[in-house]
Order: sequence, then C-alpha cells, then structure tokens
Amino acid sequence: MTAAATTTPRRPWGLVAASLAAVALAAIPVVHLIVRVASADPAELTAVFERPRIPLLVGNSVLLAASVTATAVALGVPSAFLLARARLRWRGMWAVLAALPSRCPPTSPHTAGSRGSRRCAASGRRGSC
Repeated sequence: MTAAATTTPRRPWGLVAASLAAVALAAIPVVHLIVRVASADPAELTAVFERPRIPLLVGNSVLLAASVTATAVALGVPSAFLLARARLRWRGMWAVLAALPSRCPPTSPHTAGSRGSRRCAASGRRGSC
C-alpha cells in the first residue's frame, strides 16, 4: 500500500466557506419573515389571513408552483434521458439547447428587451448570460 492510498482527501475549505455564506444570505428573508410573524399580535395575524383575497393568492401560488414543476419534469426528464442514453446527431447542440433556459434570464412581453435578455443575446457563443 502506498502513502497516497492511505491519505484522505483534503476538504475544500474555501468552497465550504463560500457555500455557507451563500446559504446565510439566502436565509435572511426567511429569518426576517419568521421574526416578523413571531412578534406579531395574534389578532392581527388572524385579520390578515381572513382577508377575502388571501385564498385566491395562495391558490394561484400553489397552481403556479405545481404547473411549473410539472412542466419542468415533463420537459427535463425526457431530454436528460435522451442526452444521457441516446446517440443523437448534433449532441453538443442539443446539450446547449437543454441547458440554455438555466443560463439566460426569463423573458416575457413585459421584460423583452431588458438588459439581461440583450446581454444574453449579445454575449454570443462564449459569453455568459
């Protein structure tokens, strides 16, 4: 047995620190929401949840989350299976097209022509969106 086989790999402490910083930044809004709800008056919370528009908003949010999840699974799983298992002509192009939605900002009629979509279109083949 050689010395290289008995050593354990080093932890990438810089990557661990960067990951913990990202998690801490992402947790700030959730922690703020929990603190605000915990410090609110129960009667005030009840009044907020009894507003007639709240069930509509919650229902729309749940419907949107379910439809986005179903669409992502319906499109993502077959394309991932094809890219991983099938022998496709122009496989590189299909891999780029499959990854493109995660690299470019979403556009809609309201945001078409925004800085993000123009930057993505202008960055070309080697640029990052």
